[in-house]
Amino acid sequence: PTGGILISIVVGYFYHIKLGLPLLRLLDAITPFLVVLAGALSLSSFASGSGFGTATTLPWGTYLWGEIRHPVQLYILLGDITTLIIILTIKKLDNYWSGKTFLIFITLASGFRMFLMGFQEDTPIIAGTLRLNQIIAWMILAISLALFIRKGVSNKVEVRNEP
Repeated sequence: PTGGILISIVVGYFYHIKLGLPLLRLLDAITPFLVVLAGALSLSSFASGSGFGTATTLPWGTYLWGEIRHPVQLYILLGDITTLIIILTIKKLDNYWSGKTFLIFITLASGFRMFLMGFQEDTPIIAGTLRLNQIIAWMILAISLALFIRKGVSNKVEVRNEP
């Protein structure tokens, strides 16, 4: 997946340069595909057994590696489906600016993952009960929220200055 993502970024960048497309509009256009891709990755993790959750006694747990575990991959899939529904709903609103769809995707995806990675057992614990993936998701969430607030505030200022 890492090689495919890197190649996609490079090809997308050159495609953006060649056609002169605005980057934020391009990111908005591919966001629904990225959400579906994220859901497919979590579903493939569930099928392969990687990214397994901690042991649980909940009735919807799945039997894996000798124990009943949280189906974290399915939790993330539900988060991705929710993200897709929110994105498709927000695209219909009048208060739309370039990059908004992509930032909403990054914000929701990192927020869901920050919470749900706490149930994942196969990631290293850094501090107390915080896992490495949770800390990375928290940093991405903080950056995306800062960009979202900055763009939202500058967008409001631009709208107020119009006659």
